[in-house]
Amino acid sequence: MFEKWLRSLLLLLVGIFSESSGAFVGINIGTDVSNLPPASDVVAILKANQITHVRLYDADAHMLKAFANTGIEVMVGVTNQEVLGIGESPSAAAAWINKNVAAYLPSTNITAIAVGSEVLTSIPNVAPVLVPAMNYLHKALVASNLNFLVKVSTPQSMDIIPRPFPPSTATFNSDMEFNTLPASSVLKKYKFVLHVKCLSLLWIHKRKRHFPN
Repeated sequence: MFEKWLRSLLLLLVGIFSESSGAFVGINIGTDVSNLPPASDVVAILKANQITHVRLYDADAHMLKAFANTGIEVMVGVTNQEVLGIGESPSAAAAWINKNVAAYLPSTNITAIAVGSEVLTSIPNVAPVLVPAMNYLHKALVASNLNFLVKVSTPQSMDIIPRPFPPSTATFNSDMEFNTLPASSVLKKYKFVLHVKCLSLLWIHKRKRHFPN
């Protein structure tokens, strides 16, 4: 039963969540699926299976409350629809932080904010405000004295790196450099982590390539 439900959450991932942590297994949770159990049941299942890290695709209040006092590290998501407004208004960024982050800390262990999901490739018209959105959210965290607890990132598609093999020669897609380079500069400046949605099998299949040795 758990495995069937887990598949409905789309994806398991292994990653590095911060410079100080080691490898871990985490899970992405989107609340717009029809068969998602109640938030309390979701958390119980994750705890039973020793899942320690979660990325929420949005700032669902029921989920954020359910994670309180669990110790599970939560990356809360700014939806693609919200990026535009936040990227154009520092006050909107501050309001978002107050409502979706500060209101739940410290009970809910929010450690990161995911700004959009594959913005650079899925909604390129919003891409120009991605960097301002990240900056405004970080400044709002600083103003709330939360910047040492919560980091900002932006999950992007593997399509921003057209030739990832070998990694030593990988570069950003030249057609997207106008937006990817400023975004990477912000991440480097604040020592944030770039999250890449690495669906390796799909990437290889789309490009009709062989598996790397």
